[in-house]
Formats: sequence, C-alpha cells, structure tokens
Amino acid sequence: MAPTATQLRSMVSQFTAFTGTSEKTATKFIKASNYRVNEAIDDLFAGAWIGKGRCNSAGAPLSTLDNTGPMPAGHWWSVTRHLSKYGRAPPDGLKQSLLPSGRKWDPGSSDDLAPHKDSRYFRSQGLANQAPGLDSELDSLFDSLRDDSNDTKDRLELTSTMNYLTTDLKVNIENAELFVVLELLQAPSIGEITRKGYVEGWKDSDVNASHKDHAKYVRKLVKTLPTDAALFKRVYKHTFVAGREKDQKSLSLENALVYWDMLFAPPGMQWKSEHRDWLPLWKEYLNEKWHHSVNRDMWNMTLEFAFKSMEDDSLSFWDENGAWPGAIDDFVAWCKAKGMSKSEQMEVDDA
Repeated sequence: MAPTATQLRSMVSQFTAFTGTSEKTATKFIKASNYRVNEAIDDLFAGAWIGKGRCNSAGAPLSTLDNTGPMPAGHWWSVTRHLSKYGRAPPDGLKQSLLPSGRKWDPGSSDDLAPHKDSRYFRSQGLANQAPGLDSELDSLFDSLRDDSNDTKDRLELTSTMNYLTTDLKVNIENAELFVVLELLQAPSIGEITRKGYVEGWKDSDVNASHKDHAKYVRKLVKTLPTDAALFKRVYKHTFVAGREKDQKSLSLENALVYWDMLFAPPGMQWKSEHRDWLPLWKEYLNEKWHHSVNRDMWNMTLEFAFKSMEDDSLSFWDENGAWPGAIDDFVAWCKAKGMSKSEQMEVDDA
C-alpha cells in the first residue's frame, strides 16, 4: 500500500537527512523498495559500492548518484552487509577500517561482519520500520484475525488466539512451539494476543506482512530453539509471564510442571546431561517434597540450574552458601541422599 503524500514526504526527509542525497534520488529508491526506508538506504549504498565500484584514492567509496564525495563514515555497516552478501571485498584502503584492530579481511567469515549484518542496527538508530505501509499491513492482518463478537478492538481472546496459532501459523500448541510465538508477540497470557504485541513483534522480525512468511519465520525459530541458549532463555522466561493465572504473581505447581514438560522436551531444549535425565528427577522431587507455588525467582533459577547441571551432572558447581532458591538447595540434598553426586553416576534411562 502506497503512503499518503504527507507520509512520503516524511520518508524522503528521513532518507535525505541520513544519506545526503537529493529528494529525487530519495523518492526513486524509496519507491523501488516498496516504501521501506531502511531497505532503500541499504540499496543506495550497496549500489554505490557493488554496482559501480568507484572509490577515491583513499579507498573510500564515491557516490555515483548526486556528487563525488565519499560516503559518510556512519554508513560503512551498510556496505559491509552487502559485500558479505555478494562475497565482495572492499578496496584495500578500507579493508582494515571495517574490521577490529589486528583482524584481516576474510570474505568467508561471518564473524568479521556480524555486527553490520544485524537488522537491529536500524532499530537502534530509530530508523527501522518507519514505512507506514508495514504498520498498516500488520494492523490489517490483525483485524482479519478478530472475531467482532468475541474480541475487543485491540485484543484477540482465547478462541481467536488459538485459531491463529494452529491455523495460520501451524503451531503445535502442545509443545514449546506455543511459547516461542507467545514470546515473539509478547502475549500477556496463553489465550491472548494484543494488537501492540502483534504489530511490534512482527515488525521486529523483519519479515513480510503475511501469515505465510510469519509461519516460515516461526519454523526457523523453533528449529534453533534447542541450540540457541539466548532464544531459549527468552522463551522460558516469558512462559512464566504468559502462564500465570490473572492477577497471580506465581505459577501453580501443577501448571509449572506442565510448562517444564513442554519446554524441556523437543522441540525445546532437553534437560539432560551425559549420565542423567534431570527433568524426571526434578519432577519426582517436586511431587514428593514441594507443596508450594512457583515464584518468578524459583522459575528463572531453575533454568540456570538446568544449564549448569547439563554441563556438570555431579553438581559440584552447587554451593550451600550460594544464592540458589530453597527448592533447589533441597533438590541437591535430595539428589545427594540418593547418591547422585558421586562419581559412579547413574545412566540416563532412554526407555
């Protein structure tokens, strides 16, 4: 959807202020990028280097559009992002200026250019997703999910939320896939999705405004969930937020056990070490000894304990003077009483 004349003028103003180009050039690139300012700026600087390959005597790229001055220093990230994409090296005079001190240019290395390839650069500069068309498209998608008889203007209730997850995103709501989407859209509860969370979540994903592209993005996240500790941690922590009953500060033990079952099993991250399957032990201990709800600290620290126990199943990392919650201290004592901290370790029962 094309923006209004006023919106286009605002986009042109942003483009020219950031690039120093003319309004004519700005309009050309903005229209070519379907009115997405960040992509238009990317295309401008990528073309200046990759398409024309013109550089001054110092190795700095020259604009091939409006003047022959060097590209502003703040835009090297855009150039390196595209050079990495197309496998091109910069001129000799600038190779080292793009890299950390002491590093050499390696066109096959993702590490060298990783900081420049992250689309969140634009968000940190306040320039991301400022094309009003994207907001409008996402608003329209959200409206298409609403049932006027059950949902409010800015909130999907349980039925619409579940229909969206299972029908449009093809999510399995009986495993960790459910919580991946709830975290992405910052859902306030398992049966609710807000307009704000929906629009902002999908804007931050940098994918097209369509259910098909959104579903594809979710599949990508789910695939990396068991190996991406940072992603898993975000999903795990938001599960506590979304999983609480309304107006409750803690999770019931019954619900916490269900969520741990979902998170610590495929496609989530399995809580296992070389010699132990920890989740059944944790559940056995809780069912036997713990008769309270699960507060945020216990929930979050259980994940920290899980990470450490997956690396060291002798539990030698645990210190009685540490800051572990009482439930985890008691779990360690329970394990030791069963001989689980000895060098003769129990084998994981894969049956």
